[in-house]
Amino acid sequence: MTLSIIVNIVYIDEFSSNEEATDFVARSQNFLICLEMLFSAVAHCFVFPPEEWAEGYREREERRRERQSQFETHFGDSVALGDFIKDVKGVMESKRRRRLRKRQRGNNKPSNVDKAQEENNNNQHHDNDMGALESTESR
Repeated sequence: MTLSIIVNIVYIDEFSSNEEATDFVARSQNFLICLEMLFSAVAHCFVFPPEEWAEGYREREERRRERQSQFETHFGDSVALGDFIKDVKGVMESKRRRRLRKRQRGNNKPSNVDKAQEENNNNQHHDNDMGALESTESR
């Protein structure tokens, strides 16, 4: 239907009759269906490989998954992404505290807003440290 609308709106002057336009739409639609089936057939070969029906496939696949899960466990342990993120947050927080202290020294009188922000940051940092402590104790 979309193809028919496009042909009738955009290419209406290209065809001498309505039947010719309808025939072009039908041929174009058939061609697009053939392309779709080609891509589906190729994808089907990868999604449902014939090896699944070979003898001994299940045992080989179980051994492969076992090796793969061992690698993922060791890889995740060695990367320690959670620790890295916590360290980056700590570095960013210390930079912010240094900037606040510099600003306070420059003013010689810290404002109440700056004091409240620093106290809030210290409380949050303490809460984060306690959460990290609890997570390491649970390991």
